[in-house]
Amino acid sequence: MNFSDTANILALTPYTSPSKGKIFYDHVLKYKPKKCLELGFAHGVATNYIAAALQELNTGSITAVDLIKSKYEKPNIEELLEKTKLNKYVLIKREVQSYNWFLNKEIENNSDSSYNCKPIYDLIFIDGPKDWTIDGFAFFLSDKLLKINGWIVFDDYMWSDYEKIDQKVPDYNPNKFDYDQITKPNIKEVFHKLVMQHPNYSNFKITDDTLAWAQKIDGNQKKILSFESKASFKYKMIHTLKKILGRKY
Repeated sequence: MNFSDTANILALTPYTSPSKGKIFYDHVLKYKPKKCLELGFAHGVATNYIAAALQELNTGSITAVDLIKSKYEKPNIEELLEKTKLNKYVLIKREVQSYNWFLNKEIENNSDSSYNCKPIYDLIFIDGPKDWTIDGFAFFLSDKLLKINGWIVFDDYMWSDYEKIDQKVPDYNPNKFDYDQITKPNIKEVFHKLVMQHPNYSNFKITDDTLAWAQKIDGNQKKILSFESKASFKYKMIHTLKKILGRKY
């Protein structure tokens, strides 16, 4: 399914804007991952952009994992897939508490009797609670399942829990973390202190201060960090206007 047709269906659904969807779409067309994993899908918008690119390639699949309660997000992922007709490319998995338990089961299913885990994924996208503890551990588990030359990407590189306080999000507990953790972007902490310091990762990229990418490598390579802007001017303007109007997508 081409990008424009996909964007026409998904553009008004939170939380992945067409500008961000285009980045995922182009990445899949360029690197041609056969097996993708998304940890945290909410409504499933990013899932659909990735699936659309897989359909363009006529190969591959994406496993999308979130909590059972995501079933009640409206529109939910099943409803969006019905609209885009991309169901055959997506496997939906729901957990009671955390996608880290899904990763535990994946490691078990892909380990031999000597506890050697076979990596099976070419692209892993982590877009969960943006929490040092949960997503730091998710990286450790995901690493076991990511193939050499595969990519891992985190959303919300610069997001912090302080935004929930600033926006007066209902039912948010300001004592969830200490003030230092609330005000720091936890994904940035995970990316710089865990991913970039891991000996088997390189080719680090920060896209539009939002997506943090790293490629798994075989052996020591020079560590490179680049900042880039990928979204087209058209979709950047749309995204900017929505932010001005208070839209979150």
